[in-house]
Amino acid sequence: MAPSLGLGAVHYLQCSLRSLVQSSHRHGCISDRCGADRPNQIGDPRNVHSTLNKWFNTSAYSINAPGTYGTAGRSSLQGPGRYSVDLALFRNFTFEFAQKSQYIGFRIEAFNATNHPTFANPNATFTSANFGRIITANDPRIMQVALKYVF
Repeated sequence: MAPSLGLGAVHYLQCSLRSLVQSSHRHGCISDRCGADRPNQIGDPRNVHSTLNKWFNTSAYSINAPGTYGTAGRSSLQGPGRYSVDLALFRNFTFEFAQKSQYIGFRIEAFNATNHPTFANPNATFTSANFGRIITANDPRIMQVALKYVF
């Protein structure tokens, strides 16, 4: 029998990821069960040329007053987009052994085959020293090889 050959590809594109701006203060909270507050939004956070060191306009936010809730909207920031191509190349070698059809499958896979950088969302904690900065990235290219015997 002739060996079978296959190629698979997955293309993944995401325009932007949403992020929530928070402060580490709990001014609007009257119990210990509250999470972090949202700060006040006093300007346009998109009014900046986005770089990894300053993804959004950090001066567009201020700490909310004690006893009040901040005015920053939920998921009001857009992070960087994502682009990834995953590839798989596989081939099956079919043969007969002891009057039974069997095959050996060989497979090579590459995740993020183009090795395009996909950055994580910027730090959105208002009181952090890294506020507005992108300091992490997602996985680089990952490749794996597999061999399978089916009997």
